[in-house]
Amino acid sequence: MKPSAEALWLGVFAGAGALGAGWLAAGLPLPACPFHAITGVPCPGCGSTRAFRSLLALDVPGAFRAQPLAAAVMAAVAVYCAYAAGAVAGVWGRWRPPPPLPAQW
Repeated sequence: MKPSAEALWLGVFAGAGALGAGWLAAGLPLPACPFHAITGVPCPGCGSTRAFRSLLALDVPGAFRAQPLAAAVMAAVAVYCAYAAGAVAGVWGRWRPPPPLPAQW
C-alpha cells in the first residue's frame, strides 16, 4: 500500500519540529547567520529563529513581533499537522479538492 501524502508530510514536519525544539531545549548555540555577520542587519531567517523560539515558549505576540510571516506559516503548519494526524488515524476523511469543471465553449 502506498503511503499517503498526509503521513509523509506529517513525518517531515514532526521530525523537523522535534529537531529544532530539541536543539533549542538543549541550549545548543544557534548557527551564525552569514548575512547578519557581513551586514549587521538581521535577515528574515534570524527573525524566523526568534519567532520559533518564542512559539516554543508559547509567546505568540512575541513570535509575531519577531517575524509575522514565519509565525503565520508555523501556525499553518501546526493546523496542517493536526489535520494530517486525524486523516492518518482515520478520525476524519482525507480532503481532496473537487474535480475541475469542464470547459464551457
